[in-house]
Amino acid sequence: MLNSGGRRLKQWLMEQIQSGQYSGLLWEDENHTMFRIPWKHAGKQDYNQEVDASIFKAWAVFKGKFKEGDKAEPATWKTRLRCALNKSPDFEEVAERSQLDISDPYKVYRIVPEEEQKLSSHCNMSLWRLRLPTINHQRRSTNRTDVAITYSGGHLLLRSASLCCCSATAEQKKL
Repeated sequence: MLNSGGRRLKQWLMEQIQSGQYSGLLWEDENHTMFRIPWKHAGKQDYNQEVDASIFKAWAVFKGKFKEGDKAEPATWKTRLRCALNKSPDFEEVAERSQLDISDPYKVYRIVPEEEQKLSSHCNMSLWRLRLPTINHQRRSTNRTDVAITYSGGHLLLRSASLCCCSATAEQKKL
């Protein structure tokens, strides 16, 4: 079963992107499969909490972790949203598209399609995090299930006696 809390995050975040009310929070591509989220460090000389922490504060308010009058904790707000994004099966950071060493830094996240999530959970394994150079071709026995992992032509294929057969491309694994 997929995380229902993640579904709330996905819906909430997509609404915030669409609203256009947060500076730097925008779609990275025209198909709306990736987005930028501002990621300025509070130690920067031009850091403005009202602007640079606004999306993180909004998440804290949405989750009931902050209300007006409480002590502002922008680092905690940012940590909470980062952890929620990293934990959610709906999102995957695209580090190679992120820009953290510029005047207005940002991270890029990809919205993981539900079909991809189902494929991953069906095999009870996160295919998108496997590192191919260490795999190539191997057979191993796990209890009573024989598993074959092969890499050929840019595709990873997992086969087992328990009818699990999944594949993924190198691009999906961010190689």
